[in-house]
Formats: sequence, structure tokens, C-alpha cells
Amino acid sequence: MSCATLSLSEFAQMVGVSKRLIYKLVEQGDAPPLIRIGRRVLIRREAAERWLAEREAQTCGSSSGSRA
Repeated sequence: MSCATLSLSEFAQMVGVSKRLIYKLVEQGDAPPLIRIGRRVLIRREAAERWLAEREAQTCGSSSGSRA
């Protein structure tokens, strides 16, 4: 199961941000869908990769139009 899912710590490391920022994103509803199993909070690796790709697309799309 650990191959298909990431803990919030593993997700933060994958994205290259702090766990604190991940928790803020979760609170704001701007994180990938979460899976809660008891006390554990997991993210499917596939959802994490899709979420990251969407953020990259938003960043690339918005930065190309801002140059004058």
C-alpha cells in the first residue's frame, strides 16, 4: 500500500515544501483528495502527481501572459 499512497510528510518532500504548508493547503481545500484510515492521512500517489501537474500548468499558463 505504501507504493500507491503517500503520507503528508512524503507528499511535502515530493513537492519540495514544508509539512506546515501542506497542512495549510489541506485546510484551504487546495490539496489533493485525502484518504483517512484511522489516524493516518494519506494521498494517492496518482492524485498527488495529477495535482502537481495541474499546478505546473497553471504556473506556466499564467507566467507566459504576464510578460510585456
